[in-house]
Amino acid sequence: DGLNGRVPKTPGDFIDAMRRAEFTWRSDRENVIKLQHKIFHEKVTVCEHLELEGLPASEMLALSHALPYYSCLQSMKLKTFRCGEEEATAFGKALAWSQVETLEVHNNDSESSKFLVKAIAEALK
Repeated sequence: DGLNGRVPKTPGDFIDAMRRAEFTWRSDRENVIKLQHKIFHEKVTVCEHLELEGLPASEMLALSHALPYYSCLQSMKLKTFRCGEEEATAFGKALAWSQVETLEVHNNDSESSKFLVKAIAEALK
């Protein structure tokens, strides 16, 4: 379906991915993990506006895991995404606990949009 957008991996998700990766030198793995952790926190803790596009369902779930790290996030724009009930529910819960004041959604997939709107409304009750 052409959706290839990505969300920054949380340090935990990155460690899981690195366990499956092969390195020429084993000692590089720990350095790569430490550097990703540092950069991830440097970027997400100061991010005030997040714009994401082309997210498949798996990345919507990843966004739910990453959202709590965005401590200064005030606004978010989602363009063209797919999600089922599980991903939408996880996103709604994460959004409800976030600092986000403005959410802008542009999506042509009406089923995904319905799941998302319903989940956000339920989480904000």
